[in-house]
Parts: sequence; C-alpha cells; structure tokens
Amino acid sequence: MSGLLADAADVLGWGDVASDEVSIIVGGRRTTGWEAVSIRMSVEVMPWTFELETTEWAPDMAAEVTIQAGAPCEINIGPDRVLTGLVISVSRFGDANSHGVRVVGASRSFDLVNNSALFSTFQITGTDAVALANKVARPFGITAITVGEVDRTPIQQFDVILTETAYEIIERVCRYAALLVYDHTDGNIHLSRAGSTVAASGFELGRNVERFEATATVAERHSQISAVRQTTDTLFASPDAADLGGQMDLITAVGPVKDPTIQRYSPLIIPAEMADMGNEVTRRRVQWEINRRLGRSFAVSLTCDSWRDSAGALWAVNTLAPLNLSQAKVAPKAPWLIGEIVFRRDGEGTHADIVLMPREAYLPEPVLLNPLATEVGQAIREQQGAAPSLAGQDAAIAVDPEALPGLIR
Repeated sequence: MSGLLADAADVLGWGDVASDEVSIIVGGRRTTGWEAVSIRMSVEVMPWTFELETTEWAPDMAAEVTIQAGAPCEINIGPDRVLTGLVISVSRFGDANSHGVRVVGASRSFDLVNNSALFSTFQITGTDAVALANKVARPFGITAITVGEVDRTPIQQFDVILTETAYEIIERVCRYAALLVYDHTDGNIHLSRAGSTVAASGFELGRNVERFEATATVAERHSQISAVRQTTDTLFASPDAADLGGQMDLITAVGPVKDPTIQRYSPLIIPAEMADMGNEVTRRRVQWEINRRLGRSFAVSLTCDSWRDSAGALWAVNTLAPLNLSQAKVAPKAPWLIGEIVFRRDGEGTHADIVLMPREAYLPEPVLLNPLATEVGQAIREQQGAAPSLAGQDAAIAVDPEALPGLIR
C-alpha cells in the first residue's frame, strides 16, 4: 500500500493492523493471534467456512487453546462479526520441535446443508418462499431474512421430497421466487435479489489489486436457445428433407430466443417444463439461459491487498464494486457483482481473493415447483381474476449486451 493510501487509511481507521485482527469467540472466550487465516464467503456456496491455524499457545493469552469440535462460535475481523456458526473439527499437529492447532468451522447453515427437513405434513399449501424457508430453518434456530425488495410470490402447493435436506428445499423455493439464498454474518440466512448496493470503492490495478485474471469465453454460449415439448411425437422425415424446420415448430414450446452477440450458428435445445400452463416458466427459463450464459462469459478473479473498501467496510458478497482494470481489457461501464470472497492471512501477508461477474450471472434459474399442481394453481388464479404469476420476472428480461460491464471488444 502506498504512503498516501496508508495515511488515508490511518485517518479512516481501516488501515490499522489491529482493526483486521481475526478472533474466534467460543464459550465467551476470545482467542486471537492466528498465524494463518482463511474465511470463505459466497452467494452460491453454503455454508460459509473458516480455517484458523496457529501454534498451541495463543500469543496474547499465554494459555492453551481449548476449543472443542462442535462448539458454537463467532468469527470476527476487528470489530466486525463475519461468521456465526460452529467448530467442525480441531486438529493438533507437531513434531519434536514445534506443535500447533488448526480449527475448521462453518456457519450455522451447515445444519441446513447436512440435515434432512422434518415436517408434520409433507404437502404444504397457501404459503410463499419466505414463509416456507422460515418453516424449514426454524427448527435449526435459523431465520430467513429478506434483503431489499422481495416479491412474496404465492406458492399454491409445495410437496416435500423425503430425502431432501433443509437447504435443498429452501434453495428450490428460492429459485421459484427468483431469490438468492446465502449466509448472514449473524448465523441466519439472506433471501435476496441479485444485489444493487455499490461498495464505497472498487478495485484498481496498482492501487489495491495485486494480481488479476480476466476471462472472456464463448464455451457455453449459443446463438439461439429453444425449449421443446417432451412428447411421443417423432420427426419422421428423411434426413435430407427440407421441412425439418417446420417439424421442429410443431414441438417447440418457446423460442428460438437469440443471443445477438453470437454470430455463428450455435443452437441449443432444452426441455420445456412439464405441465407449465401457458409456458410461463419455460419462457422465463429460456431467457434466463441466454442472460446467465452471457453474464457468466465474463469473469474476473483478483487478489486485493486489503479486506476493506475506502470507507472501512469489509468487502461483502452480493454487492457491486467498480473495476478499473484497463490492462485486462475490462470496460469500466458499470460495477460488477462480488460473488465470492476469501479473506486470508498467511506467510505472504493479508489478502482478499475476490471473484466478480456481471449481475446477470447470478440470476437464479426459474423452476416449476409442482408440475401436477400447476393446473390447480392456474384455475385458482383465473377464478380470483388474478394475473398469471410473475415469479422470477427478473430472469425474463432480455439483457442488452452493450449495457453489460463486459470485456472491451
């Protein structure tokens, strides 16, 4: 960090080494002095995890580390809590000359991922994604917290699969409602749209970015995507027949939807959602395929020399941050969304490894929850005079490729 930035950091209080001291609190006892730290957070990976390692004797406590596997814990960076969960394992290692301890843990959502969900009834009616997520998480002492504007899309009927974990149920209903589900620092979980909050500062090579890798790819891109009905009808014409397109039209439910940035002929066919009345979900799914593949075709991984932005706030997932990486041919048109962060400290110093992509890359996949109940739900909506459900409408909006903060062409 340059002298100027170091001075600014001192004034703001975010460059002070003490402010980034990592501690774990177990049973009301705080332990610091960790020689190696890794804390991983993501909007796509649950639970968040941590790994702490040091010698057997904590430098600032002169007491033996007595942390036990299974103990509830809290991880802090300076004054900021970043993870609330439990200790998964404690390893002690050494040789004739040295010995140490390694503590590995996860957020409280570990229990959602690792355990089945039990209900008094496995068919739930008249609910919504937020209420259902809370019903699933509550037995584990976890609350589903909404962030920003969240549409309480009604769920007429939901059938639980007996072998599903609690997380699998929550993730499925959140996709239906076009919501991301990820951990909160207090041990609860967030239900949110792809983020719109912009960090106080971003990432700039030569300022706070030590290294980067920017990738543009067409590996998963297609010029057009169509959804076809799953039917027993067959295409019976000879291979050289000129009416293949006409036959395809007979079984095509939605599409083709085109990606104007792919000029070569590169079609993709996906199955239409079964029992999808009016092809509502299928239509959103096809557009989502275009949008997400476009967003995922641009990605930046970088190593930052600080855990905090210019306002002193820790970098946070599902927030937007501007990029100034002209050397990587990244056009600074708009902020990119932070999808994953690893706060780490080791023999090489203090760093944050961060993955960013355009916001469209993180739109949840539309899903039809209960194919057999679709006709019932449609009848109820028609009887009530309500418009068809627009759950996940974000995913149905076509993305303007020129508006993406993509790589400079």
